[in-house]
Amino acid sequence: MRLNLSVRIFFIVSTCFLNLQSIVLSQTAASNARPGTASISGRVNIGGQPAVGKRVLVADVNTGWGTPDIGSGGTQGRKYFSAVTGVDGQYRLTGLPAGVYDVSVNLFGAYVPVSQDGQLSRSITLDEGEEARNIDFTLARGGVITGRLTDDDGNPFINARVLANTIDKDGARSLEWRLLHNREGRTDDRGVYRIYGLPPGRYRVSADGSDTGPSGSRFTDKGKRYPRTFHPNGTDENQATIVEVKEGNEVSGIDINLGKKRAMYEVMGRVIDSETGKPLSQSQVRVSCRRVDSDGNSIESFAVYAQVDPQGNFRFAGLTSGRYGLELSLLSGDKDPYSGRAIFEVKQEKVSGLEIKTEREILIKGVVVFDNRSNPAMVDWLPYASISAYITPKDNQSTPSHYGGAYMGGASIGADGHFSLSGLKPGIVTLLTSAGNLKPLPYILRVEKDGVEIKDGIEVKSGEKVTGIRVVMSYGSGGIRGQINVVGGALPEGAEFMISARHKDAFNYYGHAKVDSKGRFVIEGLIAGEYEVAASANPQNGTGQSFYASQRVQVTDGAETPITLTLDLGQKKKETAR
Repeated sequence: MRLNLSVRIFFIVSTCFLNLQSIVLSQTAASNARPGTASISGRVNIGGQPAVGKRVLVADVNTGWGTPDIGSGGTQGRKYFSAVTGVDGQYRLTGLPAGVYDVSVNLFGAYVPVSQDGQLSRSITLDEGEEARNIDFTLARGGVITGRLTDDDGNPFINARVLANTIDKDGARSLEWRLLHNREGRTDDRGVYRIYGLPPGRYRVSADGSDTGPSGSRFTDKGKRYPRTFHPNGTDENQATIVEVKEGNEVSGIDINLGKKRAMYEVMGRVIDSETGKPLSQSQVRVSCRRVDSDGNSIESFAVYAQVDPQGNFRFAGLTSGRYGLELSLLSGDKDPYSGRAIFEVKQEKVSGLEIKTEREILIKGVVVFDNRSNPAMVDWLPYASISAYITPKDNQSTPSHYGGAYMGGASIGADGHFSLSGLKPGIVTLLTSAGNLKPLPYILRVEKDGVEIKDGIEVKSGEKVTGIRVVMSYGSGGIRGQINVVGGALPEGAEFMISARHKDAFNYYGHAKVDSKGRFVIEGLIAGEYEVAASANPQNGTGQSFYASQRVQVTDGAETPITLTLDLGQKKKETAR
């Protein structure tokens, strides 16, 4: 059994190595501080031939971050080992400490993986004295799309971003796959672009004449703009001519004509305090503007902003025809927050006289503290943490996990533990905290208001300001050490494991961990109680087939509970057959 996870070996093309008759071993000074007895070996092939003189990097996943930039000497603190392939394309690294290593192909150049799922990663977990053999990678030269970007008069666009996006739906959906199949290029002084390193497949090519491209800013200060246009000259993606790319081939003449410039218009209005009927004169108020659909839902993630002057006036310039939504974004400091929204449409003229009427927002202010300040990890956790609210309507008497509720707001927690949570709706609020993957995993022990514990959530009303909230946090000292065994077949290539442990009684409290290539995992910092431990394997080949196993375990403070999960692939096949 081989479990393929997001652990990487980095291959960087290098032509500065003269001795190609033997394998060259080069280790960083940082890695020499902890010598080991394990090793990794394999082969790199390009186009069916041995890849000679290619530098191989093996990065320790538990140190630093990112991809080492060997050219500039930057490693972002990550320990790594390096070797160079010989005349037969083989490499071998020795003296590796036991641990988990990043294993993948770095595709800065024009090469792509031969596998259809585009998966670059695999997991390498080494024990002392172990050799991981046959860690091979087969690459091929990617395809190229090239063409010219012009306006209606044939003038070139210089330094404009052109995108090639795959339309194939049968590939993997990992981040690596998306990065491979959605690429970009920039035009030169002739308006010519060249997008290389594309895997075989079908693509739509588009541009809007800007240096940020169609996925960036859709507004400009220049008073004119071009719509997103698909090759050859359509503004609807369904009008795009599909470009077929084959391995190692160049597809030329994929020109895009952006047509005539589109007029842009001015929009003016003011913000009205709904309680007084007068223009809002508070400082630090701004209005955001973005495109919306007929139901008022945003269809663009990018927004432009206008400051509100002391008379409550705001102004936008450079909007094209279309439907837009306005929204207030405020306030900092101790002043009461407001919200306000409006929808309008720009036709073939400027828009004036818009009004945004404010509504007082619900505000919850408080402080996060820990019941055991002797644990320094808890104090260090605060700057990375955030607090949010799960709101259940008051007439909904079910538990907070009921689908009738909704997650609202979200605010950072200051280094002193204080927070200010706004943007909430009336209802019963359950406070939640999060800090990504940081460990130990803290949990909310209790919530207090003015020194009295609140057991059934915080009831908030429209426009209410709730203060004196004290969120008492603690951390668990229990853990789960597990092993995943796969029976009844082999996992598909590119399958990724996920493991989690959800507490039976504590709403939204769970632990998670990485699974190494041998199926081992450890979940630490858990509070006592019963957990459902779940393991799933999700192939990244677009088949939609997944595998799942779960088991309940009891966790106690200060102890590590062992568990073995069996993933029966044969059972999954039987269920599918039925």
